[in-house]
Amino acid sequence: MTRRIFARGVQALLILGVETLTVLALVRQLPGLGFGDRGHPGAVLVPALVLGVANAAIRPLMIAATVPMGILGFATVTTALNCLLLLLFRGLGYFQLLGGHTLVLSAAVLAGVNAVVSTVSYIDEEDRFYRRVIRRLLRTTEPSKDPTPGLLIIEIDGLAYPYVQHARARRWIPSLDARIRDGRHVLVEWNCGVPSQTSSSQAGIMYGDNDDIPAFRWFERERGVVVVSGNARDAAAMEERLSRGQGLLRGGSSVNNLLSGDADAAALTLSRLGGGLHRSGEVLQFFTDPYCLSRALILVLWELMVQGVQAAREVVRHPFHRGHGPLYPLQRALSTVVLRDLSTFLVVRDLIRGMPAIYVSYLGYDVVAHQSGPASADALGVLSAIDRQVGRLMDVASRYASRPYCVVVLSDHGQSPGESFADRHGITLTRLVEGLVQGIPVGEVRADPPRYLHALLEEVRGFEDLPTLGPTRKRAIRRGRLYLARHIEGPVAEQEAKGQVVVCCSGNLAHVYLPQGGHTLSLEEIDTAHPGLIPGLLGHPGVGFLLVRSTRRGLLILGRSGLREACSGVVEGDDPLRHFDDPWRACRQLARLAGFSHSGDLVVNSSVEGEMVFSFEDQRGSHGGLGGPQNHPFLVCPVALTPAGSATSPVELYRVLRPLNPTANAATG
Repeated sequence: MTRRIFARGVQALLILGVETLTVLALVRQLPGLGFGDRGHPGAVLVPALVLGVANAAIRPLMIAATVPMGILGFATVTTALNCLLLLLFRGLGYFQLLGGHTLVLSAAVLAGVNAVVSTVSYIDEEDRFYRRVIRRLLRTTEPSKDPTPGLLIIEIDGLAYPYVQHARARRWIPSLDARIRDGRHVLVEWNCGVPSQTSSSQAGIMYGDNDDIPAFRWFERERGVVVVSGNARDAAAMEERLSRGQGLLRGGSSVNNLLSGDADAAALTLSRLGGGLHRSGEVLQFFTDPYCLSRALILVLWELMVQGVQAAREVVRHPFHRGHGPLYPLQRALSTVVLRDLSTFLVVRDLIRGMPAIYVSYLGYDVVAHQSGPASADALGVLSAIDRQVGRLMDVASRYASRPYCVVVLSDHGQSPGESFADRHGITLTRLVEGLVQGIPVGEVRADPPRYLHALLEEVRGFEDLPTLGPTRKRAIRRGRLYLARHIEGPVAEQEAKGQVVVCCSGNLAHVYLPQGGHTLSLEEIDTAHPGLIPGLLGHPGVGFLLVRSTRRGLLILGRSGLREACSGVVEGDDPLRHFDDPWRACRQLARLAGFSHSGDLVVNSSVEGEMVFSFEDQRGSHGGLGGPQNHPFLVCPVALTPAGSATSPVELYRVLRPLNPTANAATG
């Protein structure tokens, strides 16, 4: 209690100080505003105190009253309140006001400053913030009447098992750690196999089938186009091929995922953009809620400032590193703040409503770890913020949900640290291949826009179809969406690559497609068409091993000084897989990958140094191939589900988790 009283006192002094400085600045800068007969710089404390107290005390009531009108209604009411207070102090002789425009401008500035300061001063009191949100959702959401236990799956994208232990030891994830220590839940390590990336893992977890997903990006010879998992059309086509009505989330909800798992309701889910049951009205409610929006805006600004400091520090430490790109700070802020809080908002509603199965992904750690490294302070700071959301959802599931829930926290894959291939060796893999296939153009797959930006923009587009919005607000939303689409995302187009060598890079794994035929070329055919290609790749220190098919010996795993026959296990010279904990398991996983119809003529995996790999993209943390923690995600689940910890593929997790969805069980029965 004493600590809370002290915190309130500090917050009150902060608000008073900022209000005083704001009033002094307005008097100095606005020609129509000045001190009256009783006004002077010292006496300004009186109106500043009243303005601050009035805004702070009445603000919660005004927010509650203006929620139906959204943020514009809240801004109008608070500005009107400050207008009345300024007129009162003009009558008392503290101020001189010349013109109505000066009055409105001064009131609007004071209202905005107070909202910012109040939000900042309560940023660390997230529980208080979310209790208010939960109370409103309890009043406006119709609960389920079904007492059957449901399933809540919380995914922390890209978090490897070793880094969970690392974060626990340094107390970065107290909510998850408390869950593990309660005696009823257990932390286990599982193996996601290869390719170690989201589309393959989520397909396996949600549908029990991730066949013919050879990487995040691949080339389809029959159509002559590159397929990108982060493209909404490609994700929808992937889901259509995999779905047989037996998805993990049948009857439930998908939030912020790449695939929907046959969910009845989907928000921020890439495969369901443009079709299916959307939740644009609920997403709009988040963006028009004064509590949610003001907090999100302040945290975005704070995240941008943090990123600026970290980027400056990075330049000093690594002056020759190419950096993150001009859009990265905004992409980071959207993934680590806006999508994080929006996802929590939607899942809280789903829990109160009693959806039978819910799957939500938090992407912020993966986004930051790609750029800064999976064990960096930057990434662990984002992970700590995600942990607070995990704790909040677990609390809502146990205290406010309409049905009991089995809560599972997992990652779809991990990340491995390391430099990029280009930073280490001064050349990209694409340029290396180009030098080895002289005379043939080599197509470099362009970096695709982050899929979460595309999903967010599509949800905003859905606002334009809502009947509750008037034409003026719809036009404003459309203009804002188009502006963001032009300056943040750019066009998402099908990439054609006919008649050339195609190199598709996904982390430290790459598929190389050669144009000599409409089929997968053999080792002998490749040596005939490009005699220097395979020796040149194997001779490069950044290449760990290659997968290639031989007409005489079957699938071969070729290393610099040896080879392994995948089918027989025969090793000649040094085993290319000797660096891995379980070479035979790695061999089986690679054989399955090479058997996909859309795998490359050559599959290239970077060299591995301990836990470090070398990404063929510009990344300091990567995943997609073999090596390091990327193949070792984590799972926190009830003790009864611990057999899932021995899973060697996402498909095995599907078999364990699907029976926990009561709707899926009823459909099967």
